[in-house]
Amino acid sequence: MTIIKNGKVFKIQSTKSLQDSPHRPKMQKLDLQKFEGRVLIANGSGSSPDHIPGAKELTEEYRQCLADQKDNKSLHQMPGIFDFMCEVLTLDYDNFVPKLWQLKLASEDPQANEFKKVLQYALTDFHLTTHSPDLPNNHERTAFVELVIPAIKSLAKITNLTSMNWCEHDLNANKMIIDALGKSPGTTGMEHLIIESSSGGLEESVPHTLDDSIKLIECSTMALSQEASARKDCSWNLFKNVKVLCIQVICSQITLSVTQFLDRSKWKHLQLRSAQLPSKWQHKILIVKFAELLATLYLTLNDMNEHSMKLDGNQAGVIKASGQTVREVLG
Repeated sequence: MTIIKNGKVFKIQSTKSLQDSPHRPKMQKLDLQKFEGRVLIANGSGSSPDHIPGAKELTEEYRQCLADQKDNKSLHQMPGIFDFMCEVLTLDYDNFVPKLWQLKLASEDPQANEFKKVLQYALTDFHLTTHSPDLPNNHERTAFVELVIPAIKSLAKITNLTSMNWCEHDLNANKMIIDALGKSPGTTGMEHLIIESSSGGLEESVPHTLDDSIKLIECSTMALSQEASARKDCSWNLFKNVKVLCIQVICSQITLSVTQFLDRSKWKHLQLRSAQLPSKWQHKILIVKFAELLATLYLTLNDMNEHSMKLDGNQAGVIKASGQTVREVLG
């Protein structure tokens, strides 16, 4: 509703005007339309139109991801982890670190206990960050180094599910410079985690966000193409489930997405989780959704590693390829 009064324009919002985080991955409508012939997208910026084959199903996947995020599904998937996070929230500031490391899980599940250690290292650094919670400047690397790198580094070092290269690293798939790049421990060394910091912690650079949102799709599809070249004799039905994970950091918002083959001629790019990054002790409740994003990243990397080992067996001829091969479908 628009009301013009005394030369002034007043706009009254509709009650149904919910928006995603303002600091979400962004794509202009014209660019989204250009992608329609090659990439289907479903994220906080928008979704490919339903009339395109596969788009409706991808939008439903995105809605399910939003529901899973609301329910902290990944945290609940590992026995005892959600209760661990709830207990973390009760710890006071002064004794936080020693008490954090004294906490035990009510489960002996190896995966849950491994991820607990990831959280303990990440939360220890969070406690250190809150000693001086105000970010000193708006340089994009400041918030990235303070708030993001410690958690991803903890996950990489504890689990060995990815090998991280930090700050301005060349992507082998297309020679672009990447803010942070994770490589698979598997035989192909696939570039399977691509991270871009698009803005500082204080103010968003929208043109940078727009560029990086497209850049992540370009780089992730190139990484998938390169992996296909290394897996030509694998079963297409097995290979098409290979994933590249993308993380985009915009101010205090971090978003995790995944890129995959949709079919032999199209890609799909889906937002999995998004969370606000806490930088102050009084905002520590935000660590729950950030932990949910980390848990999703951890579980997905685990699945990707297991899938990579199946592809190794398939490529070596130990596991016979069923149906068409990658070479036959994409060659």
